[in-house]
Amino acid sequence: GQALIQFAYLLGFIQQQITGCKVLLVDSKNNAVGFYKKFSFQTLNMFQDNKQYVPLFKPIITMSQDKDQIGNLLDFCKEFNLEYEKSFLERLI
Repeated sequence: GQALIQFAYLLGFIQQQITGCKVLLVDSKNNAVGFYKKFSFQTLNMFQDNKQYVPLFKPIITMSQDKDQIGNLLDFCKEFNLEYEKSFLERLI
């Protein structure tokens, strides 16, 4: 689960550079909310219209906000042999 969240965040960061993506959004089952909150997801109360799912979001950093995070994303790419994503990030820094 943690690797999937990191991968989704990586793809979201890349999309931010291309299209302006700002957040990751999930509809979590009630019993999984704690898992997402460990990864800094926040509850999105204004869209909570279904008692089975809880909408959560996580802002995606911008280039100017945190250069260390980009290094973490590069490490993730190296660990999972994500060559396209790695080369995309390397062009940014």
